[in-house]
Amino acid sequence: MGSLSWPFGRLRALRRVGPRLALRIEANCRLYLLSVCLTVLMPAFARGQASSHIVLRGLTRVAVTVTFDPEVRRWGLDNASFQEQVEARLRTAGLTVLSGPAASRPTIEVRSWLRLRGDPQQLAYYIQLIVREHATLFRSEALAVVQTYQVAHLGVTTEIDRVRDEFRSQIDSLLDIFINDLLRERGK
Repeated sequence: MGSLSWPFGRLRALRRVGPRLALRIEANCRLYLLSVCLTVLMPAFARGQASSHIVLRGLTRVAVTVTFDPEVRRWGLDNASFQEQVEARLRTAGLTVLSGPAASRPTIEVRSWLRLRGDPQQLAYYIQLIVREHATLFRSEALAVVQTYQVAHLGVTTEIDRVRDEFRSQIDSLLDIFINDLLRERGK
């Protein structure tokens, strides 16, 4: 019997006795297994890839976009306050933050989603910082928007009343990683 089928096989037997309890336990087991798998895989995403750092050389001016999915906004997290936070941090790092449409400029995009799961209630969330730029493709000489850099964080919290502080802290951590990578490349 496979190691993953064991807890779910036992839960099927539990369903006959207490179906609601079994469903809650099964949902929590799946969330836990997902969290463990993603925790193992996330270190690769938690830091920008070393080979991608070279694209940060010469980056001095950027547009900023913060986009949260509707579920994030339902929890009282608005794009505007986080946009100000990101722009202020980038300015202190020496980048010029451009306003207006970001059509032909490097753009730093912060995206996020969150989901309420399980019992006890847990919030699973994902925050991603991406640098997008226009690039000319060699094979067709066409202009395309490409993602040149990424750092991300996946988290789960049970402190639902502190989700705003958790988001702010994790965005700061991702900005720290990005700014450190940027400064490291400027020094080369």
